[in-house]
Amino acid sequence: MDDYYHWFALRCVPHVGNVTYRRLLETFGSPARVLAASPDELAGTKGVGPAAVASIARHDYRRAAELEAEAFARSGARLVTLLDDDYPPLLKEIPDPPPRCDTVIKALTA
Repeated sequence: MDDYYHWFALRCVPHVGNVTYRRLLETFGSPARVLAASPDELAGTKGVGPAAVASIARHDYRRAAELEAEAFARSGARLVTLLDDDYPPLLKEIPDPPPRCDTVIKALTA
């Protein structure tokens, strides 16, 4: 689950919705890199506003992300992210695809 912790963490940050998440992911390559970026680097991302930059820079997402990751691990679901080859292709085509689709995959495999 450590590999996916940052996927949960970035999603816990206020002002980071699906569209902002995807833009940050396209710019930085991974949620871990987004969370390690400086405010100036974040502000240079097209379409990412000051509220999102400030929120990422100062938000303490750790506990919420840990709780979400622990609950996910207990659920038995399989996490699939936008970067994974088996992310549903049609889901990628919508304007605001979720950064991860663990609930979709769980529902499909249950």
